[in-house]
This record gives sequence, structure tokens and C-alpha cells, in this order.
Amino acid sequence: NNPLRSLNLSNNQLSTLRENVFNEMESIMYLDLSNNQLPTLNENIFNGLTSLLYLHLSYNQLLRLDVNIFNGLDSLEYLYLSNIQPLTYDPDMFNGLMSLECVLLPNDQTLRFNR
Repeated sequence: NNPLRSLNLSNNQLSTLRENVFNEMESIMYLDLSNNQLPTLNENIFNGLTSLLYLHLSYNQLLRLDVNIFNGLDSLEYLYLSNIQPLTYDPDMFNGLMSLECVLLPNDQTLRFNR
């Protein structure tokens, strides 16, 4: 019985995600939600993804990301937020992500962390 490690939901025209949709998916290491039509994400949407290393949110219609949206993603290393305009976010949302190495921002800037 192999646990699910990768989930690619890109290019599916998703416009909403249920609040607890990822709660039982603690083995997921790679989640791709890029190229959808997501306008918002619930603050607790990523709860339960404790093994997540890569998160792709690029090419969505997100307007704002809550400062606490990535809380609990202690293993997250790479976060892709490119080509999301106009996205409002608080740079403090990266503070608790101790494993984070790289963030690709909406304006195609790259943040690198030496932790």
C-alpha cells in the first residue's frame, strides 16, 4: 500500500476548493494547483499537508493570501506564486516556514532563504 506522494490538479478550471479537502493527505509531498481559476483560498486549506515540499499556485486568479495560510507547512521548501496579478500578500506569511528555500513571486522575483 503506497501512500499518495504527488497530486497534480493543474489545468482543471478549479474555481473553489472545499475547506478540508487536503486534511487526510499527510503523505503528499508535491501539490500542483497551478493554471486554475481559484480566486481565494481558505486560511486552513493546507492543514494536514505536513510532508509537503513543493506547492504550485501560479497562474490562478488569487487576489489575496492570508498571512496564516501556510501555517503548519513545516516541510515546505519551494512555493510558486508566479503570474498571479494583482495578488496582495503579507511578507510575514513566510516567517514560520523554516524549511522554505525559494519563493517565486507574482512579479517574477525570486526570494531565497538561507536557513
